[in-house]
Amino acid sequence: MTNHEWHAGELYVQSRLGFKDAVAGAHSIFRPQLTSQHQSFHTSLDVLPVCTLDAHGRPWGSFLASKDGQSRFIQSSSFNNLVATNLGLHPSHPLTDSLARGVKVGMNGMVLDKDSDSHQGPALRLIAGVGVMFDNRRRNKFAGFINDRAGIKDGLVMEVMESLGNCPKYINTRHLVPRPDHTPSVIFDRHTLPPDEQLPQRAVEHIAQADAVFLSTRYIAPEHTIFKSHLGINIRGGKPGFVRHSTDPASGRPVLCFPDYSGNRFMSSLGNIHSDKVAGLTIPRLRKGLPIDVLYLTGDAQVLLDDDAAVLFPGVKAAVRIVVTGCIFVEDALPLVPAEFEEDDFEPKDNGIGWSPYNPPVRRLRSEIVGKAGDDSTASQPMSSTTAELVKLDRHTDELATLTFKTSAPIRYHAGQHVILDCSSIVDPHLLEYQHMAEKMGGEREINDTGIRTWTISSSPSDSNNGFKTDVFSITMRKVFDGNVTPRLFAIPSHRDPSTIKLPILGIGGDFLVAEPDQSPSTHQLWFAQGIGITPFLSFLRSFAHSTSPTKPIKIDFLLSCRPSEVETMLSLIQAALQVDGRDIKDALDNISLSLHVFARSQDQAASPESPFPAISVVRYNTRLQPDSVQSLLFNPTTQAWICGTPAYEQLVFQAFLPNLAQDKIHRESFNY
Repeated sequence: MTNHEWHAGELYVQSRLGFKDAVAGAHSIFRPQLTSQHQSFHTSLDVLPVCTLDAHGRPWGSFLASKDGQSRFIQSSSFNNLVATNLGLHPSHPLTDSLARGVKVGMNGMVLDKDSDSHQGPALRLIAGVGVMFDNRRRNKFAGFINDRAGIKDGLVMEVMESLGNCPKYINTRHLVPRPDHTPSVIFDRHTLPPDEQLPQRAVEHIAQADAVFLSTRYIAPEHTIFKSHLGINIRGGKPGFVRHSTDPASGRPVLCFPDYSGNRFMSSLGNIHSDKVAGLTIPRLRKGLPIDVLYLTGDAQVLLDDDAAVLFPGVKAAVRIVVTGCIFVEDALPLVPAEFEEDDFEPKDNGIGWSPYNPPVRRLRSEIVGKAGDDSTASQPMSSTTAELVKLDRHTDELATLTFKTSAPIRYHAGQHVILDCSSIVDPHLLEYQHMAEKMGGEREINDTGIRTWTISSSPSDSNNGFKTDVFSITMRKVFDGNVTPRLFAIPSHRDPSTIKLPILGIGGDFLVAEPDQSPSTHQLWFAQGIGITPFLSFLRSFAHSTSPTKPIKIDFLLSCRPSEVETMLSLIQAALQVDGRDIKDALDNISLSLHVFARSQDQAASPESPFPAISVVRYNTRLQPDSVQSLLFNPTTQAWICGTPAYEQLVFQAFLPNLAQDKIHRESFNY
């Protein structure tokens, strides 16, 4: 029997997202105590994330673990309690402050002063926990209160009032082992962060690498009953970078934002935030063989839905935004360390991490998409009313094609930028329907496929002969054979009129830019492209061909890695980019020396043919890109580099060619939109 009911905040979010009817009968899933399975689960853990309140009523997430990092530090004598023993709490641990000064909740709301008599009846010190077995993604939650009268040394008695099982989605697996000799060190402690103070750079980098965070929330009920109020905590996972950092323009405070991925539709965490407008975010850094650093944050929070969410994240329907008001950063915070998995583990691992197959692509903030484009970029405002009509499809190979679009209103962009298109109208309709878990192996990524896609623009805004304002743009793309969008785009000419394809433009932006030749501070440029990573460089070349010749000579070394079967296609694309209005390529590259190095390993050992282009040096290498491949790269003080390829390709380029080049002279664009 359960007495669970949705509160007003949960109902609001459920209604706005169209989930209210679907979850109306889900109350029986919430239990008023632990089940036997949950009891066994929690008492087997080696770490327990919990949420408690500080003296201001702000939620903080933290971790409970034994001093020696061993599992089974939690005991349970009944289905209504969990007892954590032998706890090791580092200095500035949020739980220590909560136990000493944290608010309690009475029948009339929060009791901010422990001596206050403004409440009626008993006041409880609330707590919530989410147990996660990182080895296998099992997850179960509970909520209740701390028994202050138990008084056990180095321990905590938690009385459970509600429990719930959760799905394994978005949890990236790790194998944690004890590290009892850890030495915690507090490197930043601003329990109350001044309005004009930012997070330290190391904390910002910590956030950028996080693939798991713990969201802490509270709900203080307006009803005069102590048992309606509760806390909540849950894990949010994804690819590194799914949590975005920025600065609040009004207060100057740090801001963290992340999209809300498809889940069980209960909207408990978002409902709590909508109601109480506060949240905590606890971020561990989990790296194989390295100490676990933890960033504890709390602040003012809001839930953004539909158009409000899309203003923050193009194409996203729900998001959380937290303005940070408190921060604690602790090095080596836990007596645990990620280790290698057992050899017979069935799931492939990447440096000790089993990535969840449900993780969607990282979404960037609209403010990040604008990048260096300036205020004239169309990415600075939502563009849902502007559409792109497909007017031409040029198929280069079975896998490569260039699609040309005409826009319903003029757009502005710079060479090297990308466009975000809403392709939901052409994907299989069943992919847009709600589905909690995949029904087949490999179907996980379809769960969150909204049809939103980002492609680099391969045309140049100058192609329109109207400056940066144009109503035509082109995309050169590769077909993903098991994808949900590109196969349908490639098949359009065979079964429908291309002009019937009209896709909403959600934004244009990016900071993978190159200066016009006559304005370039660099007289030597290195371009590194891998496969379809050629697209921004096609835009660069078109822009150069249209531009005023530089007063100082510019040398460009263009290193292109591609499949042997695509070499001629890539060369044809480069030739087309340079042949503007019938001009000779030599004229298009006046005062620009372009050397093209093509790397494509093939069984054919024939010598490299002469350059198919006048005024361009083309050298083919029958090998993959290697550190000793090119001996003629002569750096000078103005040398800058542009790289577009996979992370592995980027790493190769950095290590082999750019170890001594300053970071501010290296420009990168990845495939991981």
